[in-house]
Amino acid sequence: MLEVHECQTAKFLKNKILDILKKYHLNVEQVFSITTDNGSNMLAAAKQLQQEYASQIIEHEDEEDDQFIRNLTAELGEQFNIIRCAIHTLQLALNDVIGNADPKMQAVTNMVKQTRKVKYKNFFEYHNASYPPLWSATRWCGKYKMIESVMKQEQFFIALGEQYPETAIDDDTWRFIKEYETAFKPFYKATKMMQSQHQPFSEFYIQWLNAVLELHKLESNRFIAPLSQSLMSRFEKLKQNNVFRAALYLDPRFNYLNSTVFTPEEKEEIQEYLIRLWERMTTLREATGRLPSLDISSNESSRSIVVDDMDDFLTNLFGGTLTPASSSKSLDNIRQQIKMLEIEPRQPHTYSVWNHWLARKSSHPEVYDVAMLVHSSPSSQASVERAFSALSLVLTSRRTSITDDILENTLLLKLNADIVEHVAHGSLEGFQ
Repeated sequence: MLEVHECQTAKFLKNKILDILKKYHLNVEQVFSITTDNGSNMLAAAKQLQQEYASQIIEHEDEEDDQFIRNLTAELGEQFNIIRCAIHTLQLALNDVIGNADPKMQAVTNMVKQTRKVKYKNFFEYHNASYPPLWSATRWCGKYKMIESVMKQEQFFIALGEQYPETAIDDDTWRFIKEYETAFKPFYKATKMMQSQHQPFSEFYIQWLNAVLELHKLESNRFIAPLSQSLMSRFEKLKQNNVFRAALYLDPRFNYLNSTVFTPEEKEEIQEYLIRLWERMTTLREATGRLPSLDISSNESSRSIVVDDMDDFLTNLFGGTLTPASSSKSLDNIRQQIKMLEIEPRQPHTYSVWNHWLARKSSHPEVYDVAMLVHSSPSSQASVERAFSALSLVLTSRRTSITDDILENTLLLKLNADIVEHVAHGSLEGFQ
């Protein structure tokens, strides 16, 4: 977490990200995905990182190569998966139905603001009532919590309106309040669950579908049709993301024998994407030495290959390049393992996908690596919000002289308290 005073332009943010990568001895080629909201500066910064990667591939950035870099950036879109925050996407869908300027929402909001006046304080205290929270324009959950608070205290607000007619809520607005609370409650619950911990894309989709199911159980509600349409429209944009599609393909709750989640053509595209991803991981592993070597089941194929003068001589005579047998075998392994996922049995919606792949670490080592990467990719920015909340508890008015290093280390421990003990014992098995 950095304290900045400059204007947060796309170029500034990109340079800061590169500085952080350098601090932890990471290369821009090692970035798999960038999760961001719809902020234009963040989206532009992510795209500039794509350009940075493209420019490093051609190893120079002459002015005459600008167009080539742009073309290469487009082709390398899957190298830097720019992911729109799933929670933010969900809230945009909800706001599409009832926006901030909706007349009914404004009527309730104005009434809640009105009750903040001193004139009504004694009435609230006498009835032991609570003030409904006021919402922020950038936080959908605040609107729901305000509506929920008013509805739960319906009898109190009816009495308040009788005592003070200027705060009275008409019958049509009451119907709006009740239908809004009923229709949007499943999505509020889904949002809070997704904010509480890391959620892979497939788990986010389960929560999304569960909320849609609850919505469709309602018999008569003005929000059923517009909500369903908005959710479907927003979801189609998410489904175009490679990481989202890969997460569903690597989840036996969505990819199983005779599953229709993807068409045969889409399955082939996802399979090729997963293979390219594995090849990229293998290349980085060989280049950086940071990741452990893949386990090869055959002792014969795992023997080291010695290339000497005779091999060079044969190459000069007949051409071609040497491909180690282990690499070929590994590629065959992962291609077969990925393909075979299509014929596995379907699992219930409560099934733990993380434990599913942990159990296959030895039996499916190649595809296991890819699955861990895909399911570790954050579907939302909830972790960032939690970090800001933790910062407010650490950097208090009594600790303004704390150094940057101490602040960063304190936050690191606070945000990862659940795994500190396991790190100390040298085991992270089973952690998401």
